[in-house]
Amino acid sequence: MVRIGKYVIGHLDIAGGAFTYGNRIALGDIFRDDSRSTYQKMRDAFVELYGWSPRLLPIGRRVKALRRVVDEFKGWLEKEQQLLTFEPEPDQITAGIKELAKKVGDMGTVKALAKAYSQDPDDILRWEYSKVFGILFTDLEEYKYEKRYNKVIDGKTRKYPRR
Repeated sequence: MVRIGKYVIGHLDIAGGAFTYGNRIALGDIFRDDSRSTYQKMRDAFVELYGWSPRLLPIGRRVKALRRVVDEFKGWLEKEQQLLTFEPEPDQITAGIKELAKKVGDMGTVKALAKAYSQDPDDILRWEYSKVFGILFTDLEEYKYEKRYNKVIDGKTRKYPRR
């Protein structure tokens, strides 16, 4: 694969996460858009990742390339659903976490990563998605552990109150 500015020549390892977090956000928007046909979504996803129209490929290679983009991106969506699922606490729901997520969308994650790593948000959007996914996964697992740990500690303090 060769990258010349925003153009990619050759095979992009989508399954390996060799696309940016900005690409991931754009692909989500593309595939959520019900006003586009399936072919338009596939074409627009290809253009987002490669920077050029798939119509430049012979029809047989075009079909394979578009299917590969969709299949490999679908693999990431399945990983996200399996490994990045977060169920908010009842208090978080009452406080409006779902409304906050709707209002800030993907920019909330971009901002949090930029703050945590002292980076410009535009830099975060250029990070490979596999890197961002790994950070999100470890952050979520650490959060789950801290929640469990705090319950254990809370249980001990209730069992053995201080005098």
